[in-house]
Amino acid sequence: MRLVRALRAQGLDLGLGLLAVVVMLPTLSYPFGIDQALYQYVGTGWLDGRLPFRDAFDVKPPGIYAVYAAASLLFGRAEISIRILEVFGVLGCGWLAARSVHGAVPRGLTGLCALVLACWYTTQFGFWDTAQAELWQAGLIVAAAAALIRIPRPAIAAGISGALLALAALFKLTALLPGVVLFAAAGWRFAVGSRGLARVRRFLLGSLLFAVGAALPLAALVAGYAEVGAIGSLREWLAYVLHYAAAPIPAEQVWFVGYFTFAARSPLLPVAFVILAAFGMVTAWRAPKRAGFLAPTLGLLLLVATLAGVIAQRRFYSYHTAVLGPLLVLAAAPGFALLLRRRLIFAAPLAVGFALGTAAAAVPWPGHPSIDYVTYVRSHWAPHALGARSAASFMNVFRGPFGYAYKEHRELAEMVLARHPSPDDGLHIRGFSPTVYALTGLYSPSRFMAETPLTAAHLRTFRPRWLWEHRTALQNRPPRFFMTWNRATTDLVQLRKKGYRPLGQRGIFVVFERTADPAPARSDETTPTSASVAR
Repeated sequence: MRLVRALRAQGLDLGLGLLAVVVMLPTLSYPFGIDQALYQYVGTGWLDGRLPFRDAFDVKPPGIYAVYAAASLLFGRAEISIRILEVFGVLGCGWLAARSVHGAVPRGLTGLCALVLACWYTTQFGFWDTAQAELWQAGLIVAAAAALIRIPRPAIAAGISGALLALAALFKLTALLPGVVLFAAAGWRFAVGSRGLARVRRFLLGSLLFAVGAALPLAALVAGYAEVGAIGSLREWLAYVLHYAAAPIPAEQVWFVGYFTFAARSPLLPVAFVILAAFGMVTAWRAPKRAGFLAPTLGLLLLVATLAGVIAQRRFYSYHTAVLGPLLVLAAAPGFALLLRRRLIFAAPLAVGFALGTAAAAVPWPGHPSIDYVTYVRSHWAPHALGARSAASFMNVFRGPFGYAYKEHRELAEMVLARHPSPDDGLHIRGFSPTVYALTGLYSPSRFMAETPLTAAHLRTFRPRWLWEHRTALQNRPPRFFMTWNRATTDLVQLRKKGYRPLGQRGIFVVFERTADPAPARSDETTPTSASVAR
C-alpha cells in the first residue's frame, strides 16, 4: 500500500518523465558526428590508460571525455551508449531545475521540467549538435544553483556550489561567466539576516567558501597530472586553448542571430520562458519577507550570464546554444511552480503547449537543411524502426557540415575491420575526421590523431616541437592502417613507398594498409616535410 500511495503521489511526475523519454527515444539511433567520435576516442582511450592531452590531444577540457568514458563503462563501447546517458542527463537537468525552486516542490514540476527540456533539446539540435559538452556544462550550473537554494547550511551550500561550478568549467571554460553570478549569490545567501559590517564580512566569507570549493576540483586535476608527470601536457593544452580563443574568427562564423533560429521560427517559445521567469521573480519580490527571492532571481541571472558566455566564445556553431536549454528551464521553474501550486490542472496545457511550440520551431540540421527532428521521426526513424527502410538508406540521413557523410565513414571502418586488426594495430587519419577511429577502436601512434592543432601557425611556443613529435611518432611506430584524402598527391605516392597498399575509397578518403616494412629512410627523409607521410 505504501508503494501504491507513493506511485499515486508521483504519478504525474512519472507520466511526464516517461513522455520525456519517449520524445528522446528517436535520438538513441543517432550515430557519431565528427565531435562525438573524437570524444569517444579520447574517452575510451582514457579507460585504456591514454591520458587526455598527453596521449590524445584536443581543445576541449577533460570533462566531456570523462562523460564518454563513463558511458562506455556503463553501457558498452557503442554509439548508443552516450545517447542513453544523454537521456539520463536531460532527466537529471529537469529534476535539478525542479529542486531549485523555493519551498516544497509541487506535484508535476519535475516531470514538466524534464519534458519541456526534452522537447526543446531534441527539436533544436540534431545528431551533429547533441552529445556535446554543453548539456553537461549547463546541468552542473543548474546543480550549483540548486545547491545554493536547497542545502540548509549556507557554508556547505557555498562550498558544494563552488565545486559544481568548477566541474562545469571542466566542460567549457565559458562556465566561468555564470560562475561570477554564483560567487555573488553564495556571498548573498551567507549574509542574509546580518546588518552593517557584519553583512559585508559574511558576504565575503560566503564568497570565499565558494571559491575554496571551486579550487578543489581544479587542484585535484592539476595534482593528478603532476602525479603521472604530465603537468607539461596540461600546460600545453591551456596554451593552445588560449591561442584558440584569441585566434581570428572566420567571417562566416560572425553571423550570430541566425543560430537562435528557434526564436526566429517561433517567437512565442522564448517569450513564454521569459514570461514565466518574470512571473516567478515578481511574485517572489512581492512576498512578505522575500523568502523565495533567491531562486527566481538566480535562475534569470544565470540565464543572462550563460548567454553572455555563448557570445563571448565568438564561435557561433549551433550546438553552442545548447547550453541555454537547462538555464531556460531553470529560470522558468519558479513560474511553473507557482502555476502548479495554484492549479495542478495547468500541468497538461503547459506540457502540450511547449511540446507543440518546440515542434513548430524545429530547426533544420546543420549540413542537411531538408531534415529536422519532426521530419526525421516521421519520414526516417519510424519507417526504419518498422522495417520499411533499409539500414544503408537510413544511414544516408546522417550528413553534416564540411561534407561529412556518416555512411561513408562506416564503410571505411568496415574495410579496416574486415582485415581483422588487433588492438595493437595502429591507425592514423589525416586531418580531422575521427569517426573511423571510434568505429574501429584503433588508436593513432601520435597523440595528434586529429591534426588540427598542428595547423596553429601562430602558436610559436609549441608548434615546431609538436610537428617534430608527430612526424617522429608516425615514423618510429608506423600504423598498420592510414587514411588520407584522395587529392593528397604526396601522401598517395609516399604511402606506397613506405610499404602501404590501398584497400579502397569512399568519398574523398582512401584507406591504406601496410603490407611491408618501410624502406630505410634516406638522409633527406630524416626531417620530413609537413606533407610527408613520414609525419
